[in-house]
Amino acid sequence: MRETRYNYLIGVLYFCLVSAQPSETNTQTGHPNEITLDGQSFPGRVHPSGILKFFQGQSTLIFKDGMFIPFGAEPIDTFFYKMAIENEQLYFFAHGDVKYDGGYMEWEGLYDGVNIKDVKGYWHRGKDGTIFHDILLPDIVTWTFVPELNYSMVLIPGGSFEVGRSDGKPEYDNTPIHAVKIDSFYMDKYEVTVGQFNKFIQETGYKYDWGWWEKHFVSPSDNHPMAHVNWNDATAYAKWAGKRLPTEAEWEYAARGGLEGKRYPWGNFITKDDANFHKYWKKDEEYVQQSINRKDVWRYTSPVGSFRPNEYGLFDMVGNVSEWCQDWYQDDYYKVSDIENPKGPKTGTTKVTRGGNWYSWHKGLRVYNRGNNPPDIERWQDVQGFRCVKNIQ
Repeated sequence: MRETRYNYLIGVLYFCLVSAQPSETNTQTGHPNEITLDGQSFPGRVHPSGILKFFQGQSTLIFKDGMFIPFGAEPIDTFFYKMAIENEQLYFFAHGDVKYDGGYMEWEGLYDGVNIKDVKGYWHRGKDGTIFHDILLPDIVTWTFVPELNYSMVLIPGGSFEVGRSDGKPEYDNTPIHAVKIDSFYMDKYEVTVGQFNKFIQETGYKYDWGWWEKHFVSPSDNHPMAHVNWNDATAYAKWAGKRLPTEAEWEYAARGGLEGKRYPWGNFITKDDANFHKYWKKDEEYVQQSINRKDVWRYTSPVGSFRPNEYGLFDMVGNVSEWCQDWYQDDYYKVSDIENPKGPKTGTTKVTRGGNWYSWHKGLRVYNRGNNPPDIERWQDVQGFRCVKNIQ
């Protein structure tokens, strides 16, 4: 009896200790009621619709003590928020009365575990508003919030892999397939954005022609990838940021995300749920695998991070914009490539580009495809962007 009572007490103590441990479901997984964004804040810009568009500006969305605080202006509005899982994605919803000029507001947005996206607030006009609001504003005003993304780098662990196309013909520029060894390095999680490049221009006075077409149509917001950059522009930005462009071998190694012998960062088939690209090349075996409900709804570039990352946590490694590499291009380089950290030929006339873009056929997004352009090219660059890497100190 004494031993049984002793075991019972030990069991109770163990249960209490386990129950006191923080649960992992409090952040990213589990039942929606157990998920919280408390303690997190997201800076960005708000863009109201209609006549209020003149009041757009910087703001920070704050989650604290079960409340959602969307604006920093007085009086401060706080709304209750909740989390919900829909179609395997995590959303937040908030609602409540508005102190300034009355009315009611609803907020919604997607949370991907790092950033919030597709955030909109809907203000419903109250009965006791000011004359200004009653005359000029519609019954519902939409506020769109564009967050500043977490532009962190990820560690790409060193290793060996087979670079090139295993089923290619001898005359292809990505054959023969061969093994190379790559040292560890850091790589930008996202392609360099318009907002980042604009900051570089403002702080350095770098002379750059934005391009009307690219600025207003191809990459129209700060969170779209920077397009219309030549290799010299990309290199100048990388130097300013304390980074560099990736070698061609580093790029392919990172794009594969640890998968060997696959066409894309996730496998051998591509759909409009996987990346931003133009269309399929005829009706091949991949065309029949296409998705009905597609994420790729953009005519030109998509905001960075709009699709799932590869196994290294890198977004948009294929599609969206082609990415500059450090190397000079040589069509038969794979026949003479170094086997450890190859850096390409010593001279050339064009620089390597990788990854395909928003105007590519689906086959153009395969991780082993090689492209090239003159480093000072000025025209037809609405498909060209880049990301940076950094050596491990």
